[in-house]
Amino acid sequence: MKRETAIKVAVAAVALVGAAAWLSRSRDLSPERERGAPMLPGLEAKADEIAAVEVLRGNATVRLDRQPDGSWALASNDSYPARKELVRAMLVSIAGLTVDDRMTAKKERHAELGLAWPDAEGKARMVRFLGAAPDAPPVAEIVLGDERFAPDAVFARLPGQDQTWRTLGRVQVPYDAMGWRDRCTFAPCALSGYRLT
Repeated sequence: MKRETAIKVAVAAVALVGAAAWLSRSRDLSPERERGAPMLPGLEAKADEIAAVEVLRGNATVRLDRQPDGSWALASNDSYPARKELVRAMLVSIAGLTVDDRMTAKKERHAELGLAWPDAEGKARMVRFLGAAPDAPPVAEIVLGDERFAPDAVFARLPGQDQTWRTLGRVQVPYDAMGWRDRCTFAPCALSGYRLT
């Protein structure tokens, strides 16, 4: 009996060690998403390929189109001029997001991080960078969720993937079309000499 008990204890110990090793390995960041790696590698280098940007939140979509002169217009808002520096800031801030930690891969828990997509509450934001060809796949796209501070971080995931990540950085993405409008196209702004560059 003692020998049988010793064998059972040894087998249980080996099983526990194996389970612990498997769990610790599953917590490691995968090679394609190592800590410190960009969430969207090479996005800033592809800036010249981007002809339009779509920001989707809840049931609302804001679409920004690059104009031939390099300015941006709100296609979803009567082609009203958009703030070029804000489009650039959004691109740079999203391109600068770096992987910090692996979060949940359970789809049913995405809402806890603000990453359920689509979501009726409008917590998640989908950002799509589009090329000039209408049928081409997006240059890049990302779902952005809740933000954290100290350090600055935002939860993110790639569309079509359940794995979520905490990424370091802050993103500048206005929630609605009004936040994108270039208010300096109004006469009082022009007369005051104030101009955003």
